[in-house]
Amino acid sequence: MTLNVLDDALSWVRSHPERFFSSGRPTEFDLTRMLWTDAILSGAQQVLSLHASPFWIVASSTDWLKDAGVPLDALFAKLLPLAGAGPNSVRSEVVLNAFCSEIGAFSQDKAIIVRGGAAIERVLHDVVTSQNGLVGAIAYRL
Repeated sequence: MTLNVLDDALSWVRSHPERFFSSGRPTEFDLTRMLWTDAILSGAQQVLSLHASPFWIVASSTDWLKDAGVPLDALFAKLLPLAGAGPNSVRSEVVLNAFCSEIGAFSQDKAIIVRGGAAIERVLHDVVTSQNGLVGAIAYRL
């Protein structure tokens, strides 16, 4: 068996959507479900999903994003397994980055904007500060 090293995880994900979506294309519901599942499998007990049109937000009182043990921006650029889902799993952040036009994340008391600008930053900030106890969150727009 030969292992192939992927130089560009985002291109690979974009060229294989059928591996991530039953319909073969991303939907907001699929992406929200994937993030929610990642948070639950990482030990989160309370996971909140919100739709603040045109953005979708998944947030938790548990910071499931730091569990990967890599810098926050690396979650969105590499194929990484989700420990709670087994060795052949893939964390959802790279899938979001492959298909979404705007993405922001909040983890370890800091926010990063992966794609987008002031609007997604504002939505992410508003959710984290308005809901008491949220320590991990991702906002996105397909």
